[in-house]
Amino acid sequence: MAITSINDVPFQRLPWLISGNVDDISKVENFVFQSQLELQTSLSKSDTDVNDETKYTIKEKLLVGLYTCLLLAKDKALINSVGEAGNAPNGNKVLTKTQADVVSAEFTTIKASDGSSVVINLDKMLVEFKNEVCRLAGSMGLSLEICSEGINLSPSDVGVSYGFTCGFDPCC
Repeated sequence: MAITSINDVPFQRLPWLISGNVDDISKVENFVFQSQLELQTSLSKSDTDVNDETKYTIKEKLLVGLYTCLLLAKDKALINSVGEAGNAPNGNKVLTKTQADVVSAEFTTIKASDGSSVVINLDKMLVEFKNEVCRLAGSMGLSLEICSEGINLSPSDVGVSYGFTCGFDPCC
């Protein structure tokens, strides 16, 4: 599938995002905006052009999209590890049934079409997205701070623990 928008990349690459889901669309747009700002200097985008996709080449769109995937995967790992909005972490369980009068809840684990459990190894996903970002940036002649320790890293090389890493974020 061709990339026509930066927002296409996360929806094509991250299995937990649903393209028609308003919350997912909003989340992707926010993370794309963050990615554009973080990559603004490296991509030589002015303040007026940073959010104008017509000012981006296809490679630049792909780079911002992959960087967005990296940030969204980090966010997902954090949510799976420590929870969100004061709630306990849920891993890959999905709430399928609740009953308020007796306070009961039923969870199921996501299954693939063949009935097997769907397991997303976020450690490996984070490393692969980082490697893709760094390879693409290198092919464009860009030097990104997150690539300073090299490419083709394994999860242990970037300090992944509990499905979350600070190895990609200099502010962490």
